[in-house]
Amino acid sequence: MSPRAHPTITVTSHDGPMPLPEREPRDAHPLDRPCANCARMVVSAAHQTTYCSDLCSQVAGMMRYHRKQEQKGTLRRHDIRDYLKDEAARIAGGGYPRRARRLSPNVRAAVIQRDDGRCRLCGQPGQEVDHIVDSSSSLENLQLLCLDCHHAKTAALMVVAAEAEQELVLRPLKVRAMEHPPRQPSDMLAWSHWGWIKGAKAVEPELEQAWRLWLAGPGKDQLEPAVAVRGFPEGLRVWAWYAAAGPFE
Repeated sequence: MSPRAHPTITVTSHDGPMPLPEREPRDAHPLDRPCANCARMVVSAAHQTTYCSDLCSQVAGMMRYHRKQEQKGTLRRHDIRDYLKDEAARIAGGGYPRRARRLSPNVRAAVIQRDDGRCRLCGQPGQEVDHIVDSSSSLENLQLLCLDCHHAKTAALMVVAAEAEQELVLRPLKVRAMEHPPRQPSDMLAWSHWGWIKGAKAVEPELEQAWRLWLAGPGKDQLEPAVAVRGFPEGLRVWAWYAAAGPFE
């Protein structure tokens, strides 16, 4: 069998053109298990995925981060509070498109080489490959920035929801983060995505049928930040989908 051909991107260097093979993205497909945060269908090309969207992944990640800082006694630190506030604002604004902005090592290397390892804005050594406008990963839309310039740009362009929208998210987000025991498995410090995948494969048929009926009804509604923060629908027994005894911390 002949090896599969890969498309290439060509970068012009001081030594001439340098072709860099770029892996083709795989088509996303339903994985027949609920999102560990909101119960919607997980659709992905990665079989280990447990969330339906970056938004749900960020909500669950913030829950665990909050609990970790609470455990360490650092929730009152100014840098921790600022980070949680910024992350909550991103969630209220619909989340940050991390998946769409992931870059392969080849693309990163191409940008670094093209920009001679220097920040495009100030000329200092660069560390971050930045999307200039949107989530397009074409070389024309990427630039190398130093940490200071990247942080300044991120702060200026960060999507922050209106105060009224944030109120629908911030208060429920804080309530969920402070719940003991945690509301659902993905909120635990001991959370394991493999435990979710394993549990979803072994869930009882009646519960799986109830989930599919929910998907055909309320589960068809668009995922809004406030819905993502509420988490798994109560009637679908979130702990029954996890390969563990139950809530613990």
